[in-house]
Amino acid sequence: MCARVMNMHYDAVVVGLGPAGAHFSYIASKLGHNIVALERGSTHGAKTCAGGISPVSAKILNEQYKRIPSEVVERDIEGVSLETKTNTCRLGIPNVEAFTTRRANFDHWLINETIEKGTTVEENCRIKKIDFSQSCVNIMIRKKGSIRNISTDCVVGAYGAGSTIPRIIKLPTLETMIGIQCEMDLPADAIDGAIGNNLSFFYDSRFSSQGYAWIFPRKDSIAVGLLDDTPTKLSERLRSFIDVYHLAKRFRVAAWGRTRNKAALLPNEISPLTYRDRLLLIGDAAGFGDRITWEGIPYALRSADFAVKTFCLAHDRNDFSIEVMKQYEETWKSSFEKDLRYGKKLQKTMFDKDLDNNWSTVINLLNENKNLREFLIHEMQKHMSIARSLAKLPVKEKLLLLKHFGYKTKSLMFSKS
Repeated sequence: MCARVMNMHYDAVVVGLGPAGAHFSYIASKLGHNIVALERGSTHGAKTCAGGISPVSAKILNEQYKRIPSEVVERDIEGVSLETKTNTCRLGIPNVEAFTTRRANFDHWLINETIEKGTTVEENCRIKKIDFSQSCVNIMIRKKGSIRNISTDCVVGAYGAGSTIPRIIKLPTLETMIGIQCEMDLPADAIDGAIGNNLSFFYDSRFSSQGYAWIFPRKDSIAVGLLDDTPTKLSERLRSFIDVYHLAKRFRVAAWGRTRNKAALLPNEISPLTYRDRLLLIGDAAGFGDRITWEGIPYALRSADFAVKTFCLAHDRNDFSIEVMKQYEETWKSSFEKDLRYGKKLQKTMFDKDLDNNWSTVINLLNENKNLREFLIHEMQKHMSIARSLAKLPVKEKLLLLKHFGYKTKSLMFSKS
């Protein structure tokens, strides 16, 4: 028979210990709040993530944690390469603080930081039930055959995409993309000679019509992955990409050995509800992420910052009602909703049946138009977001881009001619 233990009370229960959940827990615990973070699996587990940390993320980390340990940094990012079947463009991005990382190391660092500040971490536990009431939230968790009940003033959902938690608390299921990734150990000089410290993106409908493939360098390995909206034969498509683009030859190895692939879901839309009484959703759980690269870490960190402020306000007032919690949504909307909405419109334009031509057009324009290329580099030095960079294009370059895509209007909201 399962043992039952009643009843620990916490100021907040954080569900999920990725960057969003760990960052919220760190700040809230640092401010003196009693926080418990629940993780379904091991806090040391590997993650399916290319592992790019943008300038926005690096700035937040440096401000909050004072330093980013060297063991977390694999390679400093020096540029971005865009490639299709027919053409290539490389954008050097000098003087930028951005790097690649192994997500297992990165997440473990953040988790250790939040534990040091006083967060209680419970790993390998399953949430069986969540009951919201006017006075608190009661949560039943199962861990190693035992059932425990805890209560809290507030639940912070940081559970990522594809979780069962939305079903438990009756939230809508979000549209998702699926990514698959393998890692190949290689000599550092082979990586230096092939791609150096550059992030490589490949747009080719033979492998993905709604996403892209990637190669991200690490110290002595590369992460190779593929992103699409359907899981159909995803492993086979990743292997085909490796063969068609001759990665063994590029990286000077005799043959590309068998690799173990890992898959994960990524959100592809904003949740219609990011708060309610005693509940805040952050990071992937809220559907936050760049809609062209599907990068989520900067939005995870920023949304966690905003959620902490709302949580502290509610705690100080002893009022976790929807009227107070709505300030969280007002804050994140004023900060980055426009970027997400524009990115979604741009996604519908760039990732469709004309994907090959679309990205070849962009690459040709970047190679031919110095002003466009320099503007994009300048913007990416700040945030490394293609969607945000294109949204801020000067009118002349934006109209030029729209013309090449066959638009008669000045807005991506309208259909092609």
